[in-house]
Amino acid sequence: MNQPAPFAELEALVNRETVAHLSNAVATFAGGEQVRGIFDDEHARGDVGMLSMADSRPTFTLLTADIPLAVRNWFVLYVHPGLSHEDPDAVDLRLVLRGLTYRVTEHEPDGTGISTLVLKREPA
Repeated sequence: MNQPAPFAELEALVNRETVAHLSNAVATFAGGEQVRGIFDDEHARGDVGMLSMADSRPTFTLLTADIPLAVRNWFVLYVHPGLSHEDPDAVDLRLVLRGLTYRVTEHEPDGTGISTLVLKREPA
């Protein structure tokens, strides 16, 4: 019989409760799936030689299992060259947060069941 280890069950429970209590936004993916998570639009600075440029790095942190399967698979299969011939436009990587549309540019799973999606704001 194949049962999850007790720690894995506890880890999943802690992840669910953490996201439920700390979430500050609901994202709607292109397919209509709505998920709760933590939206952050932190300041980011890029240096080019002696010049600096200010920008932001919007992210949405959520349970990995809550990311629509098509989006998760796109990052696993398409982003790594040679593993897939899927057309990147075949999967809609957009989501709506607080009335603004963003495109998911990176998926950063932490290996414990939590993922951070790096976002780029789409033009209005």
